[in-house]
Amino acid sequence: MPGAIRLIFPRLSALACFTLAIWAGRYYPIPIWPLAAALICYAAALWRWPALFLVVVPATLPALDLGILTGWTMIGESDLVVLTSIGVLLWRDPPSWPDLFPRGRAAAVLLFLIASFGISAIIGVLTVTQGGPLSDNPYLRPDNALRLIKPLAEALALLPFMRHRQRQHGDMAEWLGWGMVAGVSAVALETIAERAAFPGVLDFASDYRVTAAFYSMHIGGGHIGAYIAMAVPFLLGAALTSRRWYTRVVLLALASVATYALVVTFARTAYAAGFASLLTALFAWLALRPGGSPGRTGWLVPVLLVIPVGGGLLMAASSGYMRERFGHSSSDLVTRELNWRNGWALHDGGIWHFAVGMGLGTYPRLNLAKAVGDKPGDFRLVGNGENRYLTMTSMSPLYIGQKIFFRPSGPLRLEFRWRASSADATAGISICEKILLYSDNCRGQTVTSHAPGTWEAVSIVVSTDGLGVKAVHGLPARPMELSLFNATPGTTIAFNGLSLTDAKGREILANGDFREGMGRWGFSNDDHLVWRMKNLYLMLLFETGLLGSFSFLVLCVGAARGAARSVRLGDAMGAALIGSIISFLISGLFDNLFEAPRLATVFLLVCMGGLISWERKHQARIRDPRMPAAVAEWSPVPTVGTPIGEIERY
Repeated sequence: MPGAIRLIFPRLSALACFTLAIWAGRYYPIPIWPLAAALICYAAALWRWPALFLVVVPATLPALDLGILTGWTMIGESDLVVLTSIGVLLWRDPPSWPDLFPRGRAAAVLLFLIASFGISAIIGVLTVTQGGPLSDNPYLRPDNALRLIKPLAEALALLPFMRHRQRQHGDMAEWLGWGMVAGVSAVALETIAERAAFPGVLDFASDYRVTAAFYSMHIGGGHIGAYIAMAVPFLLGAALTSRRWYTRVVLLALASVATYALVVTFARTAYAAGFASLLTALFAWLALRPGGSPGRTGWLVPVLLVIPVGGGLLMAASSGYMRERFGHSSSDLVTRELNWRNGWALHDGGIWHFAVGMGLGTYPRLNLAKAVGDKPGDFRLVGNGENRYLTMTSMSPLYIGQKIFFRPSGPLRLEFRWRASSADATAGISICEKILLYSDNCRGQTVTSHAPGTWEAVSIVVSTDGLGVKAVHGLPARPMELSLFNATPGTTIAFNGLSLTDAKGREILANGDFREGMGRWGFSNDDHLVWRMKNLYLMLLFETGLLGSFSFLVLCVGAARGAARSVRLGDAMGAALIGSIISFLISGLFDNLFEAPRLATVFLLVCMGGLISWERKHQARIRDPRMPAAVAEWSPVPTVGTPIGEIERY
């Protein structure tokens, strides 16, 4: 019976993962076949090379997000990659019972984290404030708590396979490190493509700040800079691990590209975090590595990586735009402090909520309900079928848009019906070249109401002259977006039956009648401070309380200690883990990084890697000269016939 359970339960769980992935694909608002084909190919490769998930998952989490096309915020393409990974691994080679959860202090740390964040998630789901369950703004719904607890669930689901790999082969951290290298390389290439399409690759004077595939930045945040800073140390770890000179040359080139991507984020905290992470990783390696002082080759690799990264950041800091940003640091700090004070004023001050928090994901809803000044904007879908329409309540600049695809060759005709709540309500329509935050080359108009409270039909001719000037093989190089906005704060307007046609009468817009919900429609907001306190520690204290904040810090300490222990055993990726954790902690001083689930998942996977190393000191070690040291460290029990002299307990 135990053997049957071991066979049946993993396969039932695998089927559940595949079913969830197929269910999500069923509602995917853009053509699913490219993504489905990629997932099938990945599943086949993972079946052949099961360690591949340690590269693919941390690479796709930051680099794969089509939210600007789908409008999805609750789940994304990387979640389907995680589900596929878990399903294939469960079916192919399920982890044994000892692999399912750590032991010793690592287990206590994780249980504390699960309990504290779990309680806060339950509170968040059960807390209904203004906005409530009827809102279609995902940040104003109670199930926003599920979006924020998802990173912990995914990291815990992958943990048994990470431990399984470490127990059998001892190279989990190395594979994870190369996954981080792949991820930051992909993000850097996306950054270069974005810069080439908009301000130009070598234009350091404009205030254009990149977002790459970080759709979570549609309401602000420095997520891309925090990620790059967190990933940079793994380039150093990979260079120290690699034995081939040409691999190190490639890594040096990738370090230069990643530095460029970090530079064009124009984020002061990201600069500090990136350089500090690299120096921390270097110091950890030089101070803790076995064998004493490194030789000439041991010094050469770190120096070759630190010089371009440090030099690039120093050059960027001396540019005109960054000098201006550094000059505004004092006034920006005052703005941050005001944001922190006003945000904390939303806390009810009760002992219970101070201990367990106000609930995950509740801050935007509480700000909407209690704030006196600017508030988050809300939007809702009302009705069914042909009578379904979108309402927008503007408290701060809120845009709902859809990426549109056409060759600019003539005027476009936009037709829709709209309704205003009052005579001063105004609807805004624009077509711009835009990726996420910055609009360029816009055209459109505002519409005033002639009969408030009733539906009015509108037909607008929009010129396309000047659109698509930057083109590749005749196709526009810049994405174009149709945006709807409420131009009068404090009012509510409604849209119904949108249609956008070209000169030949072909429909360009998708889901203009909202029958498929908000599919293909995304939103962005220009007032970034209404959605969060820009401080990770204050947000943790606000939403998860003392328990959540303390469990987070204990997780970081435990992961760093485990990573330090790996360095003492000669694993350079352990130094990268330490640098990455330090970087995340620095970036959190002026941003709430846990609001971006994909970024949070990457960080938790890094911490899991450190915890796996930390728990090894509680295992029995078998000294077998034929077995790599890292594998011997993870042999949980001595095998039959092993000489007693070869068994050592820590």
